[in-house]
Amino acid sequence: GDKIEQARNALHFILDQLNPNDRFSIVSFDDQIEPLARRLQPVDRQTLSDARRFVRQLDSRNSTDIEGALQTGLAVFKDSEVRAGASRLLVFLTDGLPTAGVTDDVTIAELVQRSNARVEARLHVFGVGYDVNTRLLDRLSLDNGGSVTYVQPGENLEVALSEFYGRIANPVL
Repeated sequence: GDKIEQARNALHFILDQLNPNDRFSIVSFDDQIEPLARRLQPVDRQTLSDARRFVRQLDSRNSTDIEGALQTGLAVFKDSEVRAGASRLLVFLTDGLPTAGVTDDVTIAELVQRSNARVEARLHVFGVGYDVNTRLLDRLSLDNGGSVTYVQPGENLEVALSEFYGRIANPVL
C-alpha cells in the first residue's frame, strides 16, 4: 500500500541524487532477499535504467528479514573493489519488525556490527510507519556510525531523504 509506494519514491529520489563517481546497488527484502547486483555498480545510463526497473517491480509481501538484508548489503561492499577515499554508506529503509530469519534484536545488532567491522560502512536507517522496532534501528545506526530517521505514514519520505543528503553532501566538523 502506501508504505511500499513511499519506499519506491524514496529509492527513485536516491537514484536521482547519485553522482557519476558514485557506485551503488539495491537490496530488496522481505523473507526473500534479492540484490540488484552483488557488486557496486557504476552510475551510468544502463545501470540507472536497470535500477529504476528493479524499483518499479518492488512489491510488498509478508515477512521482514532485517538481518539477512543488512548482511547482503554489507556483502555487496565486501565483494566490491575498494576505492581510495570513497565513503561506504548503507542506507536502510524498513517498514517493519524482524519477523523472518534472525528475529532477536540483540543478535541482529551483534551480527551486523561484527560483519560491518570488516566493511566499515556507515549505516543510515529510515524507519517508515508505526510498526518499526525503534530500539533495534537506533542500536543499528549507533553501533555502525550512522543516523536514524523515522517517518510516519503520510509524511513525505523524500523530505527526510533530502535533509539526509544535505547532511552527507556537506558534512560539518
